[in-house]
Amino acid sequence: NRPWMSLKFYGIECGGTSGENGWHIRGVVFNFQLQVEYTSDRGPHFLESSANDHAYFNENIPIASRITDDNPSDGSAGVASATIYYSLDDWATEMTVSMSMESGTSTDGQWVGEIPAQSNGNSLSYYMEAEDVNGNSNSSPDYTIMLINGSARNALFINNSINYHSETIVDSYLSTLGVDVDYIDTKIADAPDLDLLREYSLIIEVTGDFFQLNISENIRQWYEDGNRRYVVCGQDYLWQFQPQSGQTFYYEESFAYDILGLTESFQEFYWNTNESSRLVALEDNFISGDLYELVQNGNYFLNYAPQYEQNHNNYIDGLVLGANAEPLINVYEGSFGWLEDGDPSSNIMPAGLYNESYGSKVIFFAFNPLGVNVYNSNSDPYYIQIGQSEYGLLQHAVEFMLPGVSADLSDENAFIGDTVWVDLDVSMTDDTSYFAFEGTFSGFDEGMEFLGFDTAGTLMGDAG
Repeated sequence: NRPWMSLKFYGIECGGTSGENGWHIRGVVFNFQLQVEYTSDRGPHFLESSANDHAYFNENIPIASRITDDNPSDGSAGVASATIYYSLDDWATEMTVSMSMESGTSTDGQWVGEIPAQSNGNSLSYYMEAEDVNGNSNSSPDYTIMLINGSARNALFINNSINYHSETIVDSYLSTLGVDVDYIDTKIADAPDLDLLREYSLIIEVTGDFFQLNISENIRQWYEDGNRRYVVCGQDYLWQFQPQSGQTFYYEESFAYDILGLTESFQEFYWNTNESSRLVALEDNFISGDLYELVQNGNYFLNYAPQYEQNHNNYIDGLVLGANAEPLINVYEGSFGWLEDGDPSSNIMPAGLYNESYGSKVIFFAFNPLGVNVYNSNSDPYYIQIGQSEYGLLQHAVEFMLPGVSADLSDENAFIGDTVWVDLDVSMTDDTSYFAFEGTFSGFDEGMEFLGFDTAGTLMGDAG
């Protein structure tokens, strides 16, 4: 951060750009040293406060801080009490929890407290207040903890957009998938830390119109752990690495090169931000193949039309892929005004990719998938909003990235009245780590009763 500006008076003409005398604003400050001596009692001080920046529903939230107290007037000193104040509604209502000294002394001790488990909300704000034996008090800074449902710790949905402000955006992006995800919004809870990311094997990051925060450093460390799946989409996502239009190069050790598998991009691959771009789905492609069949069979125009669909401008990028990356969907350079207009140019580049590195997998779309539609006034139906349909690109990407699981039941013979053990063999078709396994049993004949599951093995490898 730049220092505060200062003023300097020139009695004669300034030798700088103004060439004038008088007062001038200078981009320098004067370094005045100030020493303060306390002579009377003062309140306690908070040092080395610690708490996670996230917490799961239905789990208590531990808070700790080193609190010191002195008395420069040579009277009695020591922390008498400490309290946590917290709120779930931006301090419209306030709740308190007492803290206790865990170790140390009243003049320099470690104090701890626990905020009760919460069952709803997006974030929790808190601060601490301490009072010494003489009635002097002091408060810590305010802190924020993001609250996460925690019911789906295998998948995390990060809303890192500037334009979406509600968890309902999950339903829009994943509308045709029966997938439970935990949700955080970087506009509310700031950037997720690495410990949180490592709770998940699959992360879905959407940046919509434009990204809110650059969280790529922690994402990279999480991804390089191996056995990770990362789905990311949003226009101008690449802007966070190099904020420039036109041809952009990426080199080894950069996120775009090492993780996404890019060597170049052409940022801002449109002509007019208020217009649409023509997309090209790929035949037999594992992500856009179904969309290709829809376009061919219905004689549709496939459009990226974010202004029409999402009321935001068009900032789609064209991509140049490295040797190991695969294209998922292409885009024509340029833009057009109406959904049935012809292709704007003959220059085509990928706008989505699949890449593997560090033992992990990534799918990246350089646009907002919710802005995609097909249109042809002579077709029936003449219009389909692709982003929230069964042909949606993000839905296909997430479905592809979900860990594969298969299950087989054993055949058993029994007499009436017998209790029968039935083997359920669950096979994981990849090396995904599972936080929990939940199953239901149905379809048995009348007169039979399901008693419950009992684990006979571990959820490691192919056994379980």
